[in-house]
Amino acid sequence: MTFLRYRIIALLAVATGANNCPNDHGLLASPTTVPFELRNDVPLVHARVNGVEFLLVLDSGSGSLVLDYAATREAHVHASSFGITNSRRPVGRVADSINLGAAVVHDAPIAVANMAAIQRHFGFDVRGTIGYDLFKRYVVTVDYPAKTITISEPDGYHPDSGVASLPIRLVHGQPVVKASIETRRHGVLPAVLTVDLGSSAYAIRLSRPFLARHPIESDTAAVPIQLGATVQGIEYGVLLRLPSVQIGDVRFLRPSVALSMQPDGVFGDEAPTDGTIGAGILRQTRVTFDYAHGKVHLARIAPAVAGDSVDASGLIFEHRDSANGRWFVQELVPDSPAEAAGLRIGDELTALDGKPVSSLGDVRERLRQSGTTCVLVVRRGEATIQVVLQLRALV
Repeated sequence: MTFLRYRIIALLAVATGANNCPNDHGLLASPTTVPFELRNDVPLVHARVNGVEFLLVLDSGSGSLVLDYAATREAHVHASSFGITNSRRPVGRVADSINLGAAVVHDAPIAVANMAAIQRHFGFDVRGTIGYDLFKRYVVTVDYPAKTITISEPDGYHPDSGVASLPIRLVHGQPVVKASIETRRHGVLPAVLTVDLGSSAYAIRLSRPFLARHPIESDTAAVPIQLGATVQGIEYGVLLRLPSVQIGDVRFLRPSVALSMQPDGVFGDEAPTDGTIGAGILRQTRVTFDYAHGKVHLARIAPAVAGDSVDASGLIFEHRDSANGRWFVQELVPDSPAEAAGLRIGDELTALDGKPVSSLGDVRERLRQSGTTCVLVVRRGEATIQVVLQLRALV
């Protein structure tokens, strides 16, 4: 699959209300480090909300803590009113405490959302997202190669020498930086992009307003693709590669770039920025969010390569069984290796290269290996079928 994107935008009322809620004033004696699971390119962490543990997406693009309806009941989250603008006072929900490792945030506003579309793509054990309230309270370092998150007090944090330190401004609680995008036909284009841990699969995603100003969809060959799942549904667009993107002092060659073609949705006509910097770039780095000092620090850890890896199969999966972790083919990219091999929508993936499927993240990594051959076992109705897949780059 040229792959899905996770995205939750918290209700603006909740995100704005978060600015008025008190923080925890207890200090960390030392930085706390916790592991994360990388699933579909998105970091998942175990956090406790009011003492109840949930698996949450760590998402710098989320303006609030978001939980599904059942999770708010399990954590005994209480209703609370808080003002936003022009004396309107919507009723929201507030968590008494959120714990991640030794770090704690008190009185965090919660947006309650139907997570079904997200859970079908990431698994039914994912119960929500944690974002702005953690990042505004602490300095948070996400080390993709090590799969760890380190949380520090702002006063005691000092960036390593040699990292790219980028000034940020917060838009709806999301960190926004300036970047330069090199194209083939339109020169170098300035862009204002959100550094988004929840933007999976691709290096850059660009919004409809940006494309209206800079019609780069004809810059090179593009592939129609499902861009991702959000609480608002499935989004579609096209995928291509551009020569480079420059973020601060760091240049990334041949990034995968997803272009939104829908007027609605996160990247539609009302998008607040030009797009996002996502997993295709971030998984090569150690990225630190330092809201207290108005910075994001970017350190390239992985060796520089010409082109981040994207799906080379054309398979898009969804999760259908909350108890048993079963993954089914939801869509096939036209003219992809998966379509050529005869795979069908509704096929259930049971094994890959002779091993039972236990982690969709591992499956995704394998299906990025363009130029190799893999063997899939799928269940189609009552039949079990073995399929040989010749992986190749879609862009």
